[in-house]
Amino acid sequence: SPPFLFAKEENKPPPPRRSNGGVLFSRYSPFYTPHPKKPVNMYDLVILNVLHRGNRVDVAIQGSIFAAVEPAGTLIQASSKMRWDGANYLIRPPFYNTHTHQAMTLFRGTGDDCSLMDWLSHHIWPRENRLTPEAVYAGTRLAIVEGLHSGCVGFNDMYFHQPQTIRAAWEMGVRAQIGLVFMN
Repeated sequence: SPPFLFAKEENKPPPPRRSNGGVLFSRYSPFYTPHPKKPVNMYDLVILNVLHRGNRVDVAIQGSIFAAVEPAGTLIQASSKMRWDGANYLIRPPFYNTHTHQAMTLFRGTGDDCSLMDWLSHHIWPRENRLTPEAVYAGTRLAIVEGLHSGCVGFNDMYFHQPQTIRAAWEMGVRAQIGLVFMN
């Protein structure tokens, strides 16, 4: 069942589980493993000694699933296609940008020293009138790359040429909610 549905008999979330290493997590955690008993011969990625909620852990990833989150040193012998040293990194939930005009990355630095209405009427709106669908696509891809670099994996966008924004998000594998533009 989806994670927002509660157990019918108790009408409350199921109790948290513990992985083999004793790290506490529940099905509502981004580190929940849907098949904890499924044997894995080789992980796609093992990240060693990464900081998670104040503790050093090893993380094994299989496909797009966190297959194991164990105390640091536990997965050092695990077989994997890739192995990263996470000593200088931390794992945290991702960011979601809830109000964007992604393609406006193309206008960065334009009229920065103007008042709002001067900026809009003399710098932004004239440029927006000349925006092509391909420019919106390119600007959205740029914004997605910049967002991913800082941990933003999804966005809510309301801008012109929505099919191109959808195309960019789909091709780059990020979550997106695309709205319509209303102006009067």
